[in-house]
Amino acid sequence: YFEGLTSMSFVPAHPPEEYANPFSLIWLYAILCVYVFVSLTIPFWVPILQRLTGRCGVYWVFATLTYYAYLAWAVFAALLAFTLARFPPLGFLWLSVLLLRIAMFFRLSHRRPLVDAKACDADALSRRVLLVGNGPSIRERGLGPEIDSFDTVVRFNSFVTIGLQEHTGSKTSLWCHMMQWYHVGGVEVAQKAKRLPTCYAWNHVVMAPLFFVPNYLMPMLPHANAFTWSICTYWRAHSYLGLRLHQVPTTGFVMLMRMLEI
Repeated sequence: YFEGLTSMSFVPAHPPEEYANPFSLIWLYAILCVYVFVSLTIPFWVPILQRLTGRCGVYWVFATLTYYAYLAWAVFAALLAFTLARFPPLGFLWLSVLLLRIAMFFRLSHRRPLVDAKACDADALSRRVLLVGNGPSIRERGLGPEIDSFDTVVRFNSFVTIGLQEHTGSKTSLWCHMMQWYHVGGVEVAQKAKRLPTCYAWNHVVMAPLFFVPNYLMPMLPHANAFTWSICTYWRAHSYLGLRLHQVPTTGFVMLMRMLEI
């Protein structure tokens, strides 16, 4: 009996060739790590790059990163397929997140922003609307009272009004931003209230992680006053400016196109 037992050959559950190259997917993870790291550290490396190479260097780096971002679709899809094949429970969970994100995106893109939730006035956004940028020149104009006189005031990303009300005004009816820490981290706490109507901004460069990564640029459970622009609106703004595929329209211009549709 023992002689027969020692002579038995045990077949592994998986063919050995599957483990022949355990680092076969490391390059995929490396691409994603670089992609995420670059996007999260823009405020740090862009000023350094501009100081070393000027605006031309920044332009070419962003152009390269834009084409590089298109590869993210293939990378995310490959990782999802790998996860579904090797770890089905985790893969199906990630697939569910992806489908939920896509459904949420199209729902938000068809939602009409409600600035005055109490009045529920259908014309609340069709009167005098002002989009206020964050350029430093506004701090020398003394336009605060005139800005606050508009029915709807839209502000962007990491805007600042405290201490500058004489020039920037204090009214904020709608906040448009890309949900990145360097955009929302410096905004006054009072403006982060969930009741403040919010437009979650995006562009075609970040659409892959927008769908595949939970809470990237858009929360998993957006509040009732949140919305975004549609794909049609974005590409209408892109083509109106005559941009190329590696170029991205500004958040303010796409928001302007979105407001004109209301």
